[in-house]
Amino acid sequence: MINFLIQNAGWFAYLAALASVISAAALFIFFARGGIFGPINDGASSIQMLFLIPVALGEYEILRHSYTSLALVVALAGIISMISISILQGATVFRRVRYEKTLSSVLGMGAVLGGWWLINGWLSLATEMFPATFSWLGVVCGVSALLLVVGLKYGGRDHPLAVISFLTNALSVPIWTFWMGNILRA
Repeated sequence: MINFLIQNAGWFAYLAALASVISAAALFIFFARGGIFGPINDGASSIQMLFLIPVALGEYEILRHSYTSLALVVALAGIISMISISILQGATVFRRVRYEKTLSSVLGMGAVLGGWWLINGWLSLATEMFPATFSWLGVVCGVSALLLVVGLKYGGRDHPLAVISFLTNALSVPIWTFWMGNILRA
């Protein structure tokens, strides 16, 4: 099963990029108009996280040759955060739990996910196994995810840090993920 996921990680990356666009668009519309777009965002986010798991495995396969232990720890942390976010977001879609009950946990796991992007971006820069622009884009994904968590936690969705980080993340994540799909398929 893991071999299947790694061998098809590029295709999963494309699907994660698409889910990321849907999630960000739905969240933007939800903040502007409300309604059904909140659950659409939660569902797309849950699916995006599931599609990112093979991407994390594929990236680990590349980085483990240079950073055996660190790459493993980072991959495991990233995958745990992806699974956790997927479960929590899915639980809100199926009305098993209210959004307010999951917010703190989703933010915490979002910070771990941001750390996964940030550290892997730095590792990929140091190994020169990826194009430098791609690696820096991974760093941007990580920093914007971390700053988004901080902005939401301490200022709410209308805080300038949350808004700027959301917009940066909404643009950088689908580009990074699609690009990673190309790298993993090459």
